[in-house]
Amino acid sequence: RYTTNSIYDPRSRPWFAPALASEGIFWTEPYTFFTSGEVGITASASYIRKKDNRQVVVAFDILLEELFSKMHSMAPSDNSRVFIFRRDAKLFIPESEDADAEFLPMTDVQDPLIRKAHSNWVGDRHLAGNIFTIVHENMTWWCGFQPMESGRRTTWVGVMVPGSDIREQAGRRSQRLSFIGIGSLLILAAVIIAFWITLRYNQAFDKITAFDAENPEASIREIIALGENRSVEFKSTM
Repeated sequence: RYTTNSIYDPRSRPWFAPALASEGIFWTEPYTFFTSGEVGITASASYIRKKDNRQVVVAFDILLEELFSKMHSMAPSDNSRVFIFRRDAKLFIPESEDADAEFLPMTDVQDPLIRKAHSNWVGDRHLAGNIFTIVHENMTWWCGFQPMESGRRTTWVGVMVPGSDIREQAGRRSQRLSFIGIGSLLILAAVIIAFWITLRYNQAFDKITAFDAENPEASIREIIALGENRSVEFKSTM
């Protein structure tokens, strides 16, 4: 909710207008949230409110910090590195004791391994799923890139796995099987992230039901019939 004197106007946010024009769920590119100043993405969808037949937009924010942590838990091995970057050569830096989470220009990134891996990215000409190797401090790393969203390749996920981890996992398998295996792992890391986002957050929009003050009993029964979701939770006591 907002008033005419409020600084915050949801209609000006990057998720509002696209939700009105989209039939399904619209996902924004990473941006800075108005209220908290944190970096994240927003999912939005619209529906027709029954009582006045007006189109309403519902949206929720997802912190990129949360996604970043989830990516690391899905990494192919304990020593793997995962990073998020944009087409404009800016890298997502998680929150630390010294600074808030933000996108930092690649020229300011201090990590030489990430800089070296990113130098192999050649934009849309680099087909998602291609695997390559780099050598850093006498260690070989297998690397791959995958867009976070196939339709819009603005934000990308980079995955780097040490060659030593691959050898341990491959064991006595042939070099060809090792290549196919690590290639699958690198691609799967980004695919799982996209699937996790869809599975976890889409349910909130599948069951949108607005409370109808003019028919409260029927409205409450309808909400109960739909069951719990990310926006509805039943309580045994009040």
